[in-house]
Amino acid sequence: MCPVATTASTSPLADVLAGGATGHAGGYSAEAVRDALVTSIVYCERPERPGFRALGRPGDGVIAVFTSVEALALARGTVEWFALPGAELLDRLPPGYDLLVDIASSAVRLRPAALGRGVAIELTADPAGPRAGAAR
Repeated sequence: MCPVATTASTSPLADVLAGGATGHAGGYSAEAVRDALVTSIVYCERPERPGFRALGRPGDGVIAVFTSVEALALARGTVEWFALPGAELLDRLPPGYDLLVDIASSAVRLRPAALGRGVAIELTADPAGPRAGAAR
């Protein structure tokens, strides 16, 4: 059974990314992002086989994660999904993959390998906002 859906306004990760806490590249505090990620429930598209739906190859690939079911639906439409705590996501994440959070809106790329030293953050969103129909 999946946990109750968390809306973007109640997700600690969504709140930190939307607020842009100061301290690192892109205006995000590494500590705030790390703490928010491990205490949030995140949502992923369910692939045909158990695991994560990966985009790209290990070393430069990403796993798309979402801060709410609504953010997932905005990016992927109506798809099967699963939810898990951010801390568990980090434990199960395949090596060589970054996280791409809320690909249809904020599109923030997090490098989990840097979590011990702080989160490396790369903004990938177009400053003008997402473009409808743009393939990623």
